[in-house]
Amino acid sequence: MSEGKQSYFIRLAPMFIVAVLIGCHEQAPPPPLGAQPSYGAKVSYAEGVEIEYPDFTIEFVGEKPPRSYEKFPRHEFRIVSGSEVREVSWGRDKGDIGRVKFQVGGDRYLMELVGSQQYGHLGEKVMVIWKNPPAA
Repeated sequence: MSEGKQSYFIRLAPMFIVAVLIGCHEQAPPPPLGAQPSYGAKVSYAEGVEIEYPDFTIEFVGEKPPRSYEKFPRHEFRIVSGSEVREVSWGRDKGDIGRVKFQVGGDRYLMELVGSQQYGHLGEKVMVIWKNPPAA
């Protein structure tokens, strides 16, 4: 390698290291499946696995194929709180791809998938649920 190229790579190395460290910090892994999550925490989900929040249990029941006017499949969730059962559907074709609002037991919740206003890109099969979020 020529001396000019070697000098170039040596100058770029610190910037590369900083970029990698920043990227790793932003993509901290969510807690493992089965762990009791808190509101506002990143949580991994999988089909058929119930996740117990303090006020309800949520389960990813699967994907539905896209309707004729949609490009992407819909993610279907079942939320249970006592005798109350809700079905929540999330899809990318609603315009706001990362957020779904729902209510359980008189409280408002916001579910983020794919993208989060606080965490940025969430990755595959990761969600964040917020309790009583501010009105948008």
